Amino acid sequence: MMITPQLKDKLLKQLISAEYRHFLVSLNDLCTALGVGADVIDCLIDHFSEMGLCDVERLVGGTFDISLHVEADDLWLRGGFVGREELYQKELLKLEKELEDLCEKCPDKVSLFGTALTLIGTVKSFF
Repeated sequence: MMITPQLKDKLLKQLISAEYRHFLVSLNDLCTALGVGADVIDCLIDHFSEMGLCDVERLVGGTFDISLHVEADDLWLRGGFVGREELYQKELLKLEKELEDLCEKCPDKVSLFGTALTLIGTVKSFF
């Protein structure tokens, strides 16, 4: 299963919607709420912890002890993971336009800029 920005946002919303900043949450409850398997939730929780969004302790019985950091709220307020992807796409489009302009202004460097444009096109295809 592909882990998408939309899925990450669903989990992020689930976590920041908790009543308290420090809470326990069941792996089974998260799986049910998000409609994904335990391995995906486990991977995402690790990712969120590595990003500094929360501290996580795994307890016996499939429960997470989570302490949310302000960075989780900041990310959500800035559009979440989907917003990040949209920003990346806009930045790539801007860079592509700037390189196209440079191709016109510096015809002697067309091959160099052309290579960069090809790479940008490849990266954009991943979105």
